Amino acid sequence: MATLRCQHYPDEHYLTLFNPETGFFVRAEEHGYGEPFCSAQGPEMIDISITNWCSRECQVCYRGASRSGVHMSLRDYETVVRQAARLGTMQVALGGGNPNEHPRTISFLYVPYDVWAALGGHYRSAFYSPCISTPYLELGDSLEIV
Repeated sequence: MATLRCQHYPDEHYLTLFNPETGFFVRAEEHGYGEPFCSAQGPEMIDISITNWCSRECQVCYRGASRSGVHMSLRDYETVVRQAARLGTMQVALGGGNPNEHPRTISFLYVPYDVWAALGGHYRSAFYSPCISTPYLELGDSLEIV
């Protein structure tokens, strides 16, 4: 059975629903109020560019990623994730460039779990829904469009 984490922000007139097992996320405004541009409490989701390296060098890349890009250090990533966890961030996405071309991509995937455990929580109850942003072509035959 899925568990939804609900957070109400009465001063900002909205609430969020989040399922840490699936990544399902909803922000719902109170009747008569518009969606806030951002939360004064901190980010609900962060997309961290762990590299601006990409061997494809696509002309349409909004990141301008290329073979001359550089990789984020694991230590810097751990610092950002630790700060995000303390703010109550619910999702962490890995982006880039092409995060699959970072030599330590797998190590990056474990960091949020380790950080949350070190802060005294269990990641399934409150933090981290893994997400990786990667070039469409990188997925090849493993992508099923439904």
